[in-house]
Amino acid sequence: AASIRAADWNEAVAHLQVIAKHGTPSERFDALGEISLRLESAGKIAEAIDAQDALLHLMGPGHWQLDSARRRLLSLHDKNHSLDVLEKQWRADAESDPRDPQSALRLAKLYEFQGDDLQRHEWLSRAATLLPNDVRLICDLAALDLALGNPQAAASRYDKVLASRPDDRDIIFLRAEASALMEQEGDA
Repeated sequence: AASIRAADWNEAVAHLQVIAKHGTPSERFDALGEISLRLESAGKIAEAIDAQDALLHLMGPGHWQLDSARRRLLSLHDKNHSLDVLEKQWRADAESDPRDPQSALRLAKLYEFQGDDLQRHEWLSRAATLLPNDVRLICDLAALDLALGNPQAAASRYDKVLASRPDDRDIIFLRAEASALMEQEGDA
């Protein structure tokens, strides 16, 4: 019975690999995701990483599943004890093309995954410099400023966003929060 399941599993993965090579873009996308899941469940983490990486290469910067696919890649590397290798690769990519905001955002996601807020801040800042009109990115950086105990920097970032979106109630609220924290700091 185990050999039949193994044969079925191998055939299924082989079929998915054909689709991943020759299918339509959406079929390739689905096949690579499924391959990555199946390989991981079989304990073939390095191969699952390759499939997940290929899946990420099909996604553009604004793809709605980019963050979750990137988190999955990071989780696979964590299981494989190869996050340091990925970090070196992504850092080299970012340093070889410092004008690429996506490289900086990848590294910021890696440092978020690792819980390294200082490194995350550095790379989010680089990305924000390259994408000065990305409101979500600026707000993420402002929230990180607050978390790192720098409400003045957060307030400045929120002010920048409010200059172009003065009626955005969410940003107004976040700016007020930064102001309240600055007042607390002044009272201390």
